[in-house]
Amino acid sequence: MMFKKDDKRTQRKMNLFILGVSVIWFVASYYFILQPKYTMPQVEVYQEDASFVSDDGNSYLEEQKDGSYIFHYAGFTDTVSKEDVESGMYEGYPIIKYNKK
Repeated sequence: MMFKKDDKRTQRKMNLFILGVSVIWFVASYYFILQPKYTMPQVEVYQEDASFVSDDGNSYLEEQKDGSYIFHYAGFTDTVSKEDVESGMYEGYPIIKYNKK
């Protein structure tokens, strides 16, 4: 009974601490969104009305005798200059080297 005043102070400090932590947690919850990794389904990528997405899994470069390259993607081909490849524009794509027979 003698220390009842100290218990009220301790209880008040604890209540304020819990309230402060709760408010900080509530405000911080708006800065972070926890969700699993989202992978776009392949159906959405390859629909007729959608653009074709080229990446290292479905596109590649083929080196030519003159030093230029042919870029193969989605059944299409495009001629690419050696300078474009050396500048890093096609860095993510595998390159099939020219085979001198």
